[in-house]
Amino acid sequence: MSDSYNTAIFEFQDTNMRQALNHIQKEEQQHGVGIFNYMKSNGMYNPQ
Repeated sequence: MSDSYNTAIFEFQDTNMRQALNHIQKEEQQHGVGIFNYMKSNGMYNPQ
């Protein structure tokens, strides 16, 4: 999902819209980190 926001950010001319999408993208990335940390700490994911 974060990739979609990244693409959209560069397609909008309106600075306010870009900032809003950038904010949403950062939140999505934080959610992904949270999921990764949860899965790793609960033995669901073992990155090499």
